[in-house]
Amino acid sequence: MRNMLVILGVVAAVAVVGYAVYEKFGQPAAVTASAPAASNTPAASRPQATPIPAAAGDRLSFVIKPDDMVLGSADAKVTMVEYASLTCPHCANFHVSTLPALKTEYIDKGLVKLVYRDFPLDGLALRAAMMAQCAGPDRYFGYLELLFGRQVQWATAKDPLEGLAAIGKIGGMTDDQFKICLTDKTVEQKVLASALEGEKTYAVRATPTIFIDGLRYSGMSIEQLRSILDPIIASK
Repeated sequence: MRNMLVILGVVAAVAVVGYAVYEKFGQPAAVTASAPAASNTPAASRPQATPIPAAAGDRLSFVIKPDDMVLGSADAKVTMVEYASLTCPHCANFHVSTLPALKTEYIDKGLVKLVYRDFPLDGLALRAAMMAQCAGPDRYFGYLELLFGRQVQWATAKDPLEGLAAIGKIGGMTDDQFKICLTDKTVEQKVLASALEGEKTYAVRATPTIFIDGLRYSGMSIEQLRSILDPIIASK
């Protein structure tokens, strides 16, 4: 799990949310060519984070907001909320190695819904999150799949923003649309507000952080998720 590199704050000026990153926006993410997302090692043999349930009585309440990005049926028995950064290698590993099975076994069957919330750890992750938001709800999770699946290529490119723009083109975003998106303050504030809420309200300190029916866990393998989800589903 990647430790949080940012300090979140609020600037009370016309309800504008302030946000400070490690040095400044545009600072390349600390992603290396050996990031899990690009690994050819079978998922079962990779080290996985151990689930860390919240302490007894520490169950948190989540309200799904109209602008939340949700994968799965609104009527699903179990709600998963994921806070992630698009330049986080462990987040990429979760999306590449675990999410496909989770989707097939639980989400597509209407048993689990996944609420994805942005928690960018650097300026490049902020811009990537903005691009995914600009793609719109129908294409949002397709963009996440592209961004996490090709994280090493764009995040470690000589010009990361150029690499990010190339991902946008694959998803159907033109250069002009990409440039307009990255200057859209409304989109920027939405992403920053998500991170601020995660840090202030839910004590998110690192990514990925996952909540299952209000209890906190670290990033997990599909085997670990089955051991958590199956008893919850059976009890409902």
